[in-house]
Amino acid sequence: MTWQGSAFLGIGWAAFRGVSADNSAHAHPALQIALSRKEAVTVNGQHVTVTGKAIVVAPNVIHSLQPTDEVTLILIEPQTRLANYFCDQLSSDMIGLLGKQKPAQINLDGPLHTCLDNIIKSLPSAPLSIDHRLEKALALLQRDDERKTIEEVSQQVGLSTARLRVIAKRDLGVSLSDWMIWRRLERASRALALGSTIASAAYSAGFADQSHFARAMRSHFGITAKMISSLMN
Repeated sequence: MTWQGSAFLGIGWAAFRGVSADNSAHAHPALQIALSRKEAVTVNGQHVTVTGKAIVVAPNVIHSLQPTDEVTLILIEPQTRLANYFCDQLSSDMIGLLGKQKPAQINLDGPLHTCLDNIIKSLPSAPLSIDHRLEKALALLQRDDERKTIEEVSQQVGLSTARLRVIAKRDLGVSLSDWMIWRRLERASRALALGSTIASAAYSAGFADQSHFARAMRSHFGITAKMISSLMN
């Protein structure tokens, strides 16, 4: 069995729908939701295995997904209101079943890019529950026109680099370095979706070389860069 299906990159989230195949244990800064309309999905953690039709995995938790014929995977960046919306469903093991109400709001029948429309429209406009200096730092680090370092951004928001890293770990649940790699993977994935080669996508996203990109992809997604490329095209 091989990975087959389609992928979509939204603003602050990404999704895949199709057949899932072998994947190694991995962890990523994004909160993950795994859903199925038909057969149950099984997610293996280091200390727990959860089976159901709607499963949520906390950011930075090592896990793998058992192969299944039909699954929708949604990855949500930890600094977003979407992540806040789903966080209260997490168990003490950081992998758990999603309550019945929230999966019902996810559109599994329409086009993939519309799967979260109902939830996004209903989200409150209240401020995010993260430090305002971290929020500003993340916005600066996300800018594609200026590739800033963590040290440069720390100065701009009035914090030491060490303090900014501590706040990021506290408020996001992941290290700032891991979050930065995640952003590079997102840039590379967008380049792949536009038809770039793996080598070109790796370079444009700021990876040292194609091997560095491949290792990061395997570590964060449990599958190869070549497989991601095939899903994005």
